[in-house]
Amino acid sequence: MSGDKTWEMSGSSPWTTISEMELLAAVEALHSIPAGSSVQLCSDSELLISGMLFHIRHWQANKWRNSRGAPLQHQDLWRELLAMNDRLNIQWQWIRGHSRHSLQTRADALAYRAARTQGCGLQRPHNTTRRHGAQAVLPASQAIGDTAMSEANTLFEIDWELDSLLDQIEEEAEENGTASPELLERFQQFCQAESDKVDRIGRFLRRMEAREQFCRSESARLSERAHAAASKVERTKNMVLYYLLSRDLKTIEGREFTLRAQKNSQDSVRITDEAVLPLCYRRIEAQIPGVIWETVLSILPEELAKTLEGSVQEARPDNDAIKAARAQNEMVPGTDVRRGTHLRIA
Repeated sequence: MSGDKTWEMSGSSPWTTISEMELLAAVEALHSIPAGSSVQLCSDSELLISGMLFHIRHWQANKWRNSRGAPLQHQDLWRELLAMNDRLNIQWQWIRGHSRHSLQTRADALAYRAARTQGCGLQRPHNTTRRHGAQAVLPASQAIGDTAMSEANTLFEIDWELDSLLDQIEEEAEENGTASPELLERFQQFCQAESDKVDRIGRFLRRMEAREQFCRSESARLSERAHAAASKVERTKNMVLYYLLSRDLKTIEGREFTLRAQKNSQDSVRITDEAVLPLCYRRIEAQIPGVIWETVLSILPEELAKTLEGSVQEARPDNDAIKAARAQNEMVPGTDVRRGTHLRIA
């Protein structure tokens, strides 16, 4: 959509996966937009939105391999999305599926029509195994262990499968009065896999936090490793926070750990435009010759003021001064003070 104008595109493929088509839909839509345009891309695909918001740069730096070192699925599409993300000003926004969002409902209708035209249908096959990244369902007789499920799938993929299974259970219950034992068994397996995944994340975060503390104690020798551990903790926490907040959840529990979205005890400052931040809300670091500094102690002529200004090497925002000003209801240009949320491991 652009203003009051609407363009619709749809397509299908006889041999594909849901995840591949979700990525391809974004690629095809963005290809039609002129470079430099501002775009709001809304999708109910958590793979697409979380990938572009949290993981894409890390995958690129890791030579398009995932966290287990395996080649990334659909990396050709991810590369195209990254290129278009740099070419356009894109705001990636996740919307909940089946939430009666008018555009999302229309997109589902277009996809359904395209799939029926292709002749492949929308019912996922129950006689195919699930390769990594695909959205096909394993039959109960071929179901892998809960631990293997939690290892092979992300938290978003497990949650997607649970939503899909709930839909199938409701459909079977409406048609037959009850769901099949195989379907209920699989639902229980994925519930257990979600619990195992939460525990794996909790153990991972605890291990990384302990590694961060140890590395910082050896900072002279291990500063780079400490930074890497902190980065992993931050990325993982942001991913879980995004998962919780996108579903209006406060906690998610495993057998060992509870991951909780909790309000910060203090406000956080986010610099939205440092160029317009007044100088009084910055920390000034400069190397000033002693002669000039002694002169400053007396009257400051314009020429010396320019010399002093040119000696400033860095001017950092002073978060404490900014928060104190906002507490007094003073407007501070170029800032946004709000109470954020952090992930707590219990």
